[in-house]
Amino acid sequence: MEMEQKAIRITQNWIERWIIAHQVCPFASKVYRLEQIHYRVLREVSFEQKLLAVQQMLQILDEQKQWDTALLIFPQSFQNNFLDYL
Repeated sequence: MEMEQKAIRITQNWIERWIIAHQVCPFASKVYRLEQIHYRVLREVSFEQKLLAVQQMLQILDEQKQWDTALLIFPQSFQNNFLDYL
């Protein structure tokens, strides 16, 4: 399985088994079921590139109606200390 697809599948499992199962977000179940979540995987990018990706994703979400939400996935970031991410 390609690395991006694997990262997306892991994220989808997390959404199903944690976010939806524990009702963390009241909107997650519907957008997940209707496939209205856009996933973008970014590998080995700088902090500035991550911020730019967030800005670009917000613009895309504002301009189109296909997706209701988006998740940026950074599989190789914040591995050493998740608290650094927070």
